[in-house]
Amino acid sequence: MKTMETNVTNQPGPMSTALRYGIICALLSIAYGLIFYLLNMSLNRGVMWFGYIILVVCIVLGVRAHRDRELGGYMSFGRGLGAGSLISLIAGVMLAAYAIPFFTVIAPEVHEELIRKTEAEMMEKAMSPEAYEQSLKYAKMMLTPAMMAVWSLVWIFFIGFVTSLITAAIMQKKQTIA
Repeated sequence: MKTMETNVTNQPGPMSTALRYGIICALLSIAYGLIFYLLNMSLNRGVMWFGYIILVVCIVLGVRAHRDRELGGYMSFGRGLGAGSLISLIAGVMLAAYAIPFFTVIAPEVHEELIRKTEAEMMEKAMSPEAYEQSLKYAKMMLTPAMMAVWSLVWIFFIGFVTSLITAAIMQKKQTIA
């Protein structure tokens, strides 16, 4: 039994599915974040990590939808990787764009608390006053809303890419010909 690579020029691209699942992922993540903000749990690390489950689920569902609905049940590894990566990129861009107004307008106190928490963690470390001042200056620069948005995009895309690698490897399915 031979496997046949399908002709990618005749297949629909993943953009419509990626847009749908990327937007759903971003909206669910924003709603999730707002709920935990209202519960005063925004800086809880467990809550933050659990939020990545939304991204993973959206990528898995989006890649599966692309394979089954748009590609007739067959999909190459590269196509799955591309679809999942696109979902994470769209979600990441939307969430990065949301981070700036969140930390500057909606919840500036969360941003201030994050800086205070970082300062407290740095104080616990044994470092010279000069090293402390330099580290604090660097931390404050990295914790600006704009930098947090950039790092959130990078981190979301990285997690999404790794998830897409695994998802594509599992969900790839080549057509067989007799």
